Amino acid sequence: MDQAINQGALIAKNAAILGQTVVAQLDSEEMMEKDPDVREEIHDIFRVMCKELGITYLYIFSVDEQGLRHRIISAAADDEKDRIINEEMGFGTISKEPLKPMEKLALGGLETGGLGVFDNSFGYVLTWTLPLISDDGEVAALLSADYSMSEIMKLMHDNFMLMLMTTSVIFGAMFGLILLFTWQFVLRPVRALSDRMQHFVEDQDKDLQPFQPSRITEVGRIEESFQDMAGDISRYLNDIRSLTAEKVQSEVEINIAKRIQSGMVPPLLEHSTPMLSVCAMMQPAKEVGGDFYDIIDMPDGKIGLIIGDVSGKGIGAALFMAMTRRIIRDRLLAFRDPAESLNLANEVICRENPEGMFATSFAAVWDPDARRLTYANAGHTQPVVINSDGASLLEVDPGIVVGLFDDAGIQNGELYPEENSGLFLYTDGVTEAMNTEGELFGTNRLMEALANKDKQQDTRSSVEEVSRQVLAYEQEAGQFDDLTILFMHFTSAPEKSENRRLELKVDQTAIAEIREAIRKALPSGDPLEKKEKKILVAAEEMFANIVMYSGASFAAAEISRADGTLTVCLEDDGIPFDPTNRDTGEKEFDELDSGGMGIMLAKQICQEMSYQRTGDRNRLRMVFE
Repeated sequence: MDQAINQGALIAKNAAILGQTVVAQLDSEEMMEKDPDVREEIHDIFRVMCKELGITYLYIFSVDEQGLRHRIISAAADDEKDRIINEEMGFGTISKEPLKPMEKLALGGLETGGLGVFDNSFGYVLTWTLPLISDDGEVAALLSADYSMSEIMKLMHDNFMLMLMTTSVIFGAMFGLILLFTWQFVLRPVRALSDRMQHFVEDQDKDLQPFQPSRITEVGRIEESFQDMAGDISRYLNDIRSLTAEKVQSEVEINIAKRIQSGMVPPLLEHSTPMLSVCAMMQPAKEVGGDFYDIIDMPDGKIGLIIGDVSGKGIGAALFMAMTRRIIRDRLLAFRDPAESLNLANEVICRENPEGMFATSFAAVWDPDARRLTYANAGHTQPVVINSDGASLLEVDPGIVVGLFDDAGIQNGELYPEENSGLFLYTDGVTEAMNTEGELFGTNRLMEALANKDKQQDTRSSVEEVSRQVLAYEQEAGQFDDLTILFMHFTSAPEKSENRRLELKVDQTAIAEIREAIRKALPSGDPLEKKEKKILVAAEEMFANIVMYSGASFAAAEISRADGTLTVCLEDDGIPFDPTNRDTGEKEFDELDSGGMGIMLAKQICQEMSYQRTGDRNRLRMVFE
């Protein structure tokens, strides 16, 4: 009985040591707190160990300050037992069962652990418990290996009965042979196997030397199983080390590429001018992508806009994106022509593209003076126009993606957007977003979202609302591709404001200067141009009164045009005189001739007339609409 217990204890101890080694190869912190994938890997390895070593259970648990157990990983050799124990004692399960002496020893940091024999709901088992030490030298958790004694006890019982029968018949003669046989073919191979198991942790990085299996079938099978198991675990641990190193290196490279990409293409970019408001946004996917955009202020007051999508993903796509964006930007800034810029960029990219990558792109130049958007398309997704009629696709020449053919032949198109309209540019990460049913978001859903958007939303809010709808559509399916949007909102032209001040001679010749200033304030096409003659008459009559009746030695005029009105202010240092209070309604013609007729005409022509005396100055203000 003692020998069986010792043998079982040895197997349990070796299994615990081996489990401790497996855990040490991985990140214990992620196992206990963060990464369920790490716990799943350890669970799978533990199951292999249980099956190969004959261990009933292998499990890891932590102990909090109150002495409560928190189950982390549980594995069993038997499939049904493994399922049950993980359902009943899965990750985070808390047990109030008091700590056993050997567990307290291991918790105290005893590296050799401790042994316990228990008969409970999990069977009659030998348990060996070892501490798992963290990087800071503290005990992070405990690892226990359970070895069932039931089968050994049954086997010992059968062997005992056989031995008893045999010894009763041929006790004397066969006793020595039995001892020799047992030593030679059972005990010595088991001891050798035990020694190999004890040294497996130390020798796992070395090539295991094969040994001749015992001629006893069961022992030979155990030896062969251990040999296979040891080789499999060593290879598996080596693979884990290699894969972990490769994964860490790959993640570091991807994170660096993401930061570089974010520096070149910021997640949010806004630009605003009197007639155009632009917002560009990119919601990156998990991998490094190849979407890009740019907004360029040109020296002549025009604005360049670019959006594009590079084929493929990963670091290669990010590098190609950076090159493509820079080449298109430089050409657009130099030539101001979208089609010429894309064609020239295509020639350069075709020469410097050993991997045969390509990119779609849409480039445009906004000319605020002509209120014209000149654009060119290189295989990019079709833009959406948003105006008072709703949302519709812009009819554009599809063009050819840059990077495939030397002669792309990309052509320009023009758009004269109406006031308060918009142009929505996007990459296929919007329309090809997929939900859990495998259905695409599609162009129709996009146009419906744009047609129903709040017309009062600013440019950024419009972009964020569409992005929110696309991400909500993907739900649990997850974002596969970069989601990139560039939205242009065309506002009304600002009212031009001119403010001219003229210091005048107090004589009739100065009327010509006033007339010229008013005409310059009313250029061709101005709504007040039709009233120009009447405005000139009113201004001339009021200045003539100053010349003829005020006795002034100084005069000045201010002409301003803003907010749909023309304002003419006349100033002089003559005698105080308020023409707004002069009653001309019932005067005879002879009486009106002394300045009254001019005042009456001016009052009838202008929409507002006001007078103010400040210091020694008269100031008359006339407003025309």
